[in-house]
Amino acid sequence: RALEAEVELLWLTSEVRQDRPTVKDEVSTVIWYLETRLVDAAAAARDALIHAYKETYGEDAAASVRSAVPLRMGNWVGGDRDGNPFVTPEVTLATARRASHAMLGHYEQKLTHLIERASLSASIAEPGRELLASLEGDRVLLPDVFDMNRARNVDEPLRLKLSYMKARVTRARSHTASRDAGRNDVDAAAYASAEEFARDLVLVRTELLRAGARMACETFVEPLLALVQAFGFHGFMM
Repeated sequence: RALEAEVELLWLTSEVRQDRPTVKDEVSTVIWYLETRLVDAAAAARDALIHAYKETYGEDAAASVRSAVPLRMGNWVGGDRDGNPFVTPEVTLATARRASHAMLGHYEQKLTHLIERASLSASIAEPGRELLASLEGDRVLLPDVFDMNRARNVDEPLRLKLSYMKARVTRARSHTASRDAGRNDVDAAAYASAEEFARDLVLVRTELLRAGARMACETFVEPLLALVQAFGFHGFMM
């Protein structure tokens, strides 16, 4: 019934738009595909590659390609220079920032899911010195996050680290939005680059492996790390 309803509406839809789409309309479309299709497709391609290696060559071969980034996405909409007078440098900057804003939002969601799951107890899995040192630095940058989570995460340093990471991604996203609005709100706590975010994800991966949570690492952390390596904070290459 749902399929028939969709077909019914399609039969009543004009084949050609009556108004010419603007560059902003085109940008909105490609950002929609980035958020709802391409990021998931890239993750699925990586997952399929790893499983194919495992089935064909064994676990050791699959482990060697876990860091592979099989797909990176490019986009010319909003950045083409083929004579369209409406594609200005300002439009290109706005397009890049919108893609960045979308990707940072995706990372926020992934970190939220990780925070919900990463309940490792320090009394069971002793945290490493690098993680503890990192938490001290994060506490200086984000005292409000520490105050909010200090009691709840007193025995869960990895979850606390992920909460800091989410806050830093959120601030990076806010910074991108401020620049698109004509401001440049400086925030020392925001991640300055995708590489900085990736380093923290590598730290999380190391802690999970130290604790013996290899499957959790492969399922939740490594796919996110691969996405960051593929899409960075930019989303599309332009």
